Amino acid sequence: MSPNFLRKVYNKYTQLKSTFKSIYLGDFVLENINQSFLNERFNKFYPLPGQQSRMGESFIATSWDGPIDDGIKRGDRPYFCPKGWHRIALTVAKKQNEFDEKYSDWPIAYHGTGDSLALTILGMGLKAGDGCFMKSGEIGVYLSPSIEYCAHPFYSKMFKLDDGTFCQMVFQVRVDPKLISLEEQSTIGFIRR
Repeated sequence: MSPNFLRKVYNKYTQLKSTFKSIYLGDFVLENINQSFLNERFNKFYPLPGQQSRMGESFIATSWDGPIDDGIKRGDRPYFCPKGWHRIALTVAKKQNEFDEKYSDWPIAYHGTGDSLALTILGMGLKAGDGCFMKSGEIGVYLSPSIEYCAHPFYSKMFKLDDGTFCQMVFQVRVDPKLISLEEQSTIGFIRR
């Protein structure tokens, strides 16, 4: 299932431009697929204590406690380690300085989803809609600075691979701070203008 799913993602991605930095695919293995649309330089594995990566050597293991302080700008909100997850990074800029110039002031947020919606999100973006915390007539997308919140099965639906492994999918995105209009304890909503 994972190679076929990622082939579909690859085919869709090559036809359309995407503005997403990364896709988290929980703990599952990439095998025998064309990965030219991926940016392996930014693939990461954020292990829990004693956890081993099942995705190969191209995933750099890194972990930290508390908000990271590594000198890299990620907007004005703290960024915590998404422990237990793998990040599969997509190429969204030709050069690192292009990415930094555009996105360094944009905070990191997450959006949990099911695997059946991933291709639509990659191809068309996150779909704005009305929500229970939106004002009348407003539409937006719910995001959270917490991957744990987005990984709740209500948002990030579990799916099973052919080998019996259960996985979840969470998008990691950068959010234009000018579009953040609603903040609750665990979510960031933004209004599409």
